[in-house]
Amino acid sequence: MKSNSESAKAFTLVELLVVIAILGILLALLLPVLSRAKARARLTQCQNNLKQIGQAMRMYLDANGTWPNHPFRLGELSQKYNQASIHEPPTHSSIWYCPSWKDGVGRDALGNYLLNLNGSGDVNFFAARSADKPLGIGSGPGGSRGRREQEIVNPADMIVMGEMCETKFFILPPPRFWANFPFNRSYGYRFLFRHNERANSLFGDGHVESANREGLIGKADSIRRRWNYDNQPHDENWR
Repeated sequence: MKSNSESAKAFTLVELLVVIAILGILLALLLPVLSRAKARARLTQCQNNLKQIGQAMRMYLDANGTWPNHPFRLGELSQKYNQASIHEPPTHSSIWYCPSWKDGVGRDALGNYLLNLNGSGDVNFFAARSADKPLGIGSGPGGSRGRREQEIVNPADMIVMGEMCETKFFILPPPRFWANFPFNRSYGYRFLFRHNERANSLFGDGHVESANREGLIGKADSIRRRWNYDNQPHDENWR
């Protein structure tokens, strides 16, 4: 038979339920905080990825005098100096893959870090015409060659790589598609806002910025000029 002191120490059912309820409330309060902390960590890692790719790009410029016209041009340099080859299998630990990248979602061959070869220029990917006018770090039809380094008017205000993918469509997409595809033609870049509706961009001088839609593809000339080598907005190419 239990003594009165032993009975007094035991939890009643009501007390146990109260403790469980309190723990549930605390967990509900903590989960959003933890989720935001994890999202912030992924954003920071993505920015660090782009900074390291920027180092490889700087080395490529020093060696060649032109901007790369494909991420694979940076593969050897990234392996030598950052221990992260572009040819590695897709993993979230590689600098070539955003930690928020998901297998099988969109064109994710490189985790959706894409060079800004064409800018907002009027590019036809399927015809080598003299009228094609890429405005990014690429020149020639479809950005088939890298521009000379000195052609970039303002590297500190020029996006050279970002979280985006090349897109071309043959039928009208759903209305929600246009929010991330701001051009007035059926081909160009579709932007990926994976970090709490923000995306990271690498600039020509090596710094990285995070921006929302308005700050990355908004209508202001100060935003649109950042996509073009001549540092002009070229409003005629945007919706």
